[in-house]
This record gives sequence, C-alpha cells and structure tokens, in this order.
Amino acid sequence: MNKIKKKIVCMVAMASYPGDPRIRRQAEALEQAGYEVDILCRHSSSSIQPRVEKFGKVTAYRIMDAPRQESMLKYLMISSFEYTTQSRRD
Repeated sequence: MNKIKKKIVCMVAMASYPGDPRIRRQAEALEQAGYEVDILCRHSSSSIQPRVEKFGKVTAYRIMDAPRQESMLKYLMISSFEYTTQSRRD
C-alpha cells in the first residue's frame, strides 16, 4: 500500500497574518508548492479577527500580542504551548 504523506510547515511570526505581506507571500508560495502551512502569529486584543482562521491550506493561529521587551525565546515557548493546546482541542 502506497501512503501519501502530508507536507506541513509551521511558521512563527512576530507579525500579523495576513496583514504582513512578507509572511503572506511566504505562506502562499509554500501553499503553491503543495504544503499545508500553520502560522503562529500575533493577535491584538483590539483585533476583531478570530483566533484561528483558515485561508485555503494556510491556517493562522493568532496566539498572543508580541511582547515589547520580552525575549524571542520566551515568546516562542508561550506561543508553542498555546498552539499545542489549541491544536489538541480541534
């Protein structure tokens, strides 16, 4: 039996999606290459965008506001934890 494996990429951005054109172009290029793309990106408390939103094969997980003076490592750790708990609920 021949199993087809999904090609999945997870991007982490300290920016909004689809608001940041650099992130959007990268995600669209990966999608056109046949990948499913998960993006961990910023969520603004003043935003009306949903926490999880699907754009074709691109899924944006709006995790949290980016910290102003915090380290990237701390942001990644918190975002990763929220992403894994969110994906388990789906």
